[in-house]
Amino acid sequence: MHLNLELVGRGQTAEVYAWGEHEVLKLFYRSEEAEHEYRNALLVGELNVRCPRVTELRTYGDRRGIVYERIDGPTMLEKIEPAEASLERHAVLMAELQAELHQLGCPYPANMRAELRRRLEWAEPLSAQGKREIQRLLDEMPDGSRLCHFDLHPGNIMLSKNGPVLIDWNNALVGDPAADAARTAMMLNSTSMPPDAPEWVRNMEKRKRFHDLYLAEYQRISGAAVHDIEVWMAPNLAVRLTELGGAERDEIVRKLGDCGIV
Repeated sequence: MHLNLELVGRGQTAEVYAWGEHEVLKLFYRSEEAEHEYRNALLVGELNVRCPRVTELRTYGDRRGIVYERIDGPTMLEKIEPAEASLERHAVLMAELQAELHQLGCPYPANMRAELRRRLEWAEPLSAQGKREIQRLLDEMPDGSRLCHFDLHPGNIMLSKNGPVLIDWNNALVGDPAADAARTAMMLNSTSMPPDAPEWVRNMEKRKRFHDLYLAEYQRISGAAVHDIEVWMAPNLAVRLTELGGAERDEIVRKLGDCGIV
């Protein structure tokens, strides 16, 4: 179907179009994902969170979408330059934004461990034994009570003239903030490349430097110990299998094997 709208962005789950002067319409490829993100956006919008204002859930043609406040400005992914000063400045800012989110009070019940258990059922090609081991690890994890973005990376941070804004709350969960930091670290430490990846992302040395700067700053601000974050890495990797395919999935399988999980 041809859409007579101006395309302003595209991701794995949706396309974003201009919607009037001050809003955008995020049209999803799957209707259930639009409805899920809309529920999350309403809940997150009730808290003191740096997020776009959500207006409505609507149908356009044969697709479901969400109307959001338009945030003008580049993403952090686009803004970072492959120079040390830029890498450090933005890695520190991302750590600050994540720690700030985790410090907010959250009135919603914890759902992270239950949701990860649910997703684990579709984690192929993880063996039944591997799934049982991840389930055992999840049983030992704390529930936590903090709002977690659970997909925080430079592509999901808009740098507007009014300050940074966190977008794409489809994966938001309530649980242990160390798990959120582990997921961010996992994504940064991957060799997978987003479409049209900028120079610093294609340079694995620069990418690792950004990862290291981010993680050190997050630990400094939050007080989280290295172990607190590392214990969440295997569950995060296992659940990531449900999101990726091809060479990216093969990389995750190798990393799980390094953890003794197959």
